[in-house]
Amino acid sequence: MSQVFYPSKFKFVSMDALVAPMRNICDMQIHAVLSFNGFLEFQRLKKALYLLVETEPILGCRLQEGYWRSSWQRRDDLDDIELCTLIETDEPETELQQMLITPIDEAVEPLLQLRLFRAKADLLCIKVSHLVADAGGVKECLYTLAFYYNRLATTPDFFPEPNLRGDRSVFQILRRFGWLERLKILRRNLRNHLDRLALSGVWHFPEKEGATPTKKRVIFRHIDPLQFDAIKRFGRCYQATLNDILVAAYARALYPLIQPTPGTLLMLMGTVDLRRYLPNHRASAICNLSSTIPIKIGLELGEDLVATTKKVSQTMNALKADLIGLGDLAVSPYLHSLLPAVFTQNFLSAIFKRVVHFFPPSMTNLGRIEPEKLQFAKIEVERAFLTPPIVFPGAFTGGVSGFGNSITFAFGFCEGAIEATEVEALLDRVLRELPDPIEFIM
Repeated sequence: MSQVFYPSKFKFVSMDALVAPMRNICDMQIHAVLSFNGFLEFQRLKKALYLLVETEPILGCRLQEGYWRSSWQRRDDLDDIELCTLIETDEPETELQQMLITPIDEAVEPLLQLRLFRAKADLLCIKVSHLVADAGGVKECLYTLAFYYNRLATTPDFFPEPNLRGDRSVFQILRRFGWLERLKILRRNLRNHLDRLALSGVWHFPEKEGATPTKKRVIFRHIDPLQFDAIKRFGRCYQATLNDILVAAYARALYPLIQPTPGTLLMLMGTVDLRRYLPNHRASAICNLSSTIPIKIGLELGEDLVATTKKVSQTMNALKADLIGLGDLAVSPYLHSLLPAVFTQNFLSAIFKRVVHFFPPSMTNLGRIEPEKLQFAKIEVERAFLTPPIVFPGAFTGGVSGFGNSITFAFGFCEGAIEATEVEALLDRVLRELPDPIEFIM
């Protein structure tokens, strides 16, 4: 490929260390799925993908776990391995499903893989290991891939400068805060721990005895532009964000499935993209920069979507006013630098294994995919969405992402822990709970 000198190893940063133990509760992969109205030039797409791996060198690494420090080891076989594959098929959805449920072995396989399923039009899927990138990082991969694809059309010998100095750590955020603000972050950290102590008293997904992470599946549900517009109008009417409304509808749809006993705290775990604290909301390299947040609804759900949305909005507004998502950054980066990797990994793994059995349901907001950054020459992207990691029995999560004037729910799960028919019914209830287009548009 190139003659650029790459370091043989890259740092395993604290966010990598925090995310890695999650392998005990989910398959640790995020996908981006794009549907086109035509056919891409495969060789150009393939070259663009390899340029992406050259530009963001962490994507061309394999995991090297160690006693004191783990690291990312730069692969020396990138010219030989197949990162990008074209599959001509009459059943693209079946092929896509197979890719979505097949995990990555970060010590052996590429951390980024692409499949182009070709039928009446192209369907593209990019798989990225969550160990090196969250949803925000995956979207950056998408945007860069599209940019390189377009640039190669006019400049076939184009080769971008590798991002060898890009910071993947949380310190790119922390260094933007003074000491007084860091004390506030520490206070936020203490509140986070108090919230976690209360986890055993919250509602959680009902476990089925003997359920194992064997047969996996991902189910999608798309919200059309008409209903999307109704949701926005509902939000303006009740001073709620799009995320507030979706979380509220999801909670209401979950209620008959979980059937919590009276007096149980209704709480969902959500996510926040910490790039909100960076200029232009962009990190300086592909990385994990997201955090989990508790969204407390209370002991009662509320009589309708309006009441539940107000409860969610109240919680979210309080979190936003108190350095949302930053609490865990007060201590964890420093512990990672002081303690041996084997200790932190074993300690966090034990916590995850225990917490998963009474963890509340999750709704991870994977964010909006920007259509203006996703141009592939003259071929139009008709639909794009992200899928969250598939969680193992004991936990249950849904992901939501936006593209243009549409929204997609994606649920990855293990059949045996829950049946596909139950997930389909849950998604049907979510759609019924959302604002009625007739009421909020007509």
